[in-house]
Amino acid sequence: MKVGLDLDGVLVDFDAGYREVLHIVARKVIPPDPPLVWDWPRDHGITAAQEQDAWHLIGQAPDFWATLPDYVTFTPKICQRLVKVATKHDVYFITDRPTRGAKQQTERWLRAHGLPESVLITPRKGLAAEALGLNVFVDDKPANCFDVRSHSPDARVYLQYRAWNRALQPTPELHITVVKSLDAVFDEEAFL
Repeated sequence: MKVGLDLDGVLVDFDAGYREVLHIVARKVIPPDPPLVWDWPRDHGITAAQEQDAWHLIGQAPDFWATLPDYVTFTPKICQRLVKVATKHDVYFITDRPTRGAKQQTERWLRAHGLPESVLITPRKGLAAEALGLNVFVDDKPANCFDVRSHSPDARVYLQYRAWNRALQPTPELHITVVKSLDAVFDEEAFL
């Protein structure tokens, strides 16, 4: 079986790291509450120029992606399960991290967790899923889930529930299953 997993918002807490960078750039304290919308910096008065400066700073950092914290739902138990899944199945980490050095830093993060370093950096997750022949895909962004469904209609697609994607109501026609953690995907797919 071939499995594709997004990183940010699924395994990794990108928002925590991004919040710190925005604090440096905008000199504003942003509460650590989970974001309720995808474009949450605007809710805290962050301008487009400040976000551009933040991305520039991330691109210059030698370890931004490598040192991001685990997402609260990516527990040590789930990490151990994922390591076991990766010993029996092809697992690919498909992420859209648009900065220089992102692939190498992401590989360091994965290595530190005992996970395979099979990283693909692309905003075109549907095309990636199709090219890899994925059977299973997990992401926190509904648009990515729809993209994968359109390119790989036989793949089983899971949306990792987060407050910012709560508006998506799953229906049988969507063929996208909403899960609260990777444990639910592991149980549903009976990987082991």
